[in-house]
Amino acid sequence: MNPEIYCGASDEHVHYNNQELIQGKPVKLFGIEGTDDRTIWLDMKNCTGVLDSTSFSLLPGLEYISFDNCNFEDCKRAFSSLNKLNSLHIDKGTFPLEPETFEDNTSLTVVSLQDIKVPSNPCFQHLQQLESLSFDTCLFENLNGTLFSNLESLKGISISNCKINVIENDIFDNLSHLEGLNIRDSEIDEINFEVFLKLANLKFFSFHHNKINADVDYKTFEQISTLTTVHFDLNVYEILNFDSLPNLETVKIGYVDEGDDPKSNEIVEKLQSSGVKTEYVFCGTIECESDLEECS
Repeated sequence: MNPEIYCGASDEHVHYNNQELIQGKPVKLFGIEGTDDRTIWLDMKNCTGVLDSTSFSLLPGLEYISFDNCNFEDCKRAFSSLNKLNSLHIDKGTFPLEPETFEDNTSLTVVSLQDIKVPSNPCFQHLQQLESLSFDTCLFENLNGTLFSNLESLKGISISNCKINVIENDIFDNLSHLEGLNIRDSEIDEINFEVFLKLANLKFFSFHHNKINADVDYKTFEQISTLTTVHFDLNVYEILNFDSLPNLETVKIGYVDEGDDPKSNEIVEKLQSSGVKTEYVFCGTIECESDLEECS
């Protein structure tokens, strides 16, 4: 057996490592001739070359693909042959997201990007079934409305540990249907908080532990009357008038030091007396016993 192409947790899960993908040539798994309808989960690591419409043409059953530290020169129409693909994770490496990357793919519902550079072009515009989009440790040129154009089914966006030059005023122009937004532990150079008022159906809003190099008006949050669950920094709760949020059900309170639960806070007592539920969320880091990686 080729040691770089092997089965994973089951016959349906395959690892594909250290391979060069050639333009116009499909990925072929060890021991399988022709079309493989069995594999539904593909992990690709340290791969290079070019992704195109033929790359996964022999793997029509794929539902989940993970790219780890892959460096591709091009990826136009990379997933056009996969009409069952519903989840995609890209971690590190070079993955040139372009307006044509997801062309002819209508099945993806979840996309997760980690530690890559995100362009300001409409690279997600073809994903009309996309429901969840997350970014972790990514670098944005600009966060604008072009990036999120045509995402008619998108329900949730998560942005964590990212560096953002500018959150532009048109970012949410086409996302009035968005129900959940999480922006945390990120560095933001420029933002106008009134952009959040365009989210007419926002129910869950998490905005905490960010470094913001601009004027901040947290009172703007009081005008998002649709909110049912919020997670802000503790100092934000101190200035908000919760009576302006008639649908509020749950307030999450974060802390970074273990054993430092702010349970005696006056804000908590006020919320609980109003029938609002409070939850405490650990927002620091811990060491995993298995591999000593940091977990957030």
